Amino acid sequence: MFFPQPRKCYDNFNLAATGGTVLKFNDNVLNNNVTIIPQDSTSINSQNLINDLPSGLYKIEKTYNDGAVEETVIIKEQ
Repeated sequence: MFFPQPRKCYDNFNLAATGGTVLKFNDNVLNNNVTIIPQDSTSINSQNLINDLPSGLYKIEKTYNDGAVEETVIIKEQ
């Protein structure tokens, strides 16, 4: 009997995200005071996404075809 190799929860074999959102925490605190900026597949996969953001606290959510969601929290300073 053949059993496939187990996968880790963070294994993501997708080439690129299909979309996502950028949440900007308006008062630089992790709370509900946010601005939600929807992103299409081109903008969420852009290499300049983080460089183009103004300084502040952000959560970037990338959504993939298989339903996986990757979340990254960053604080960008001058």
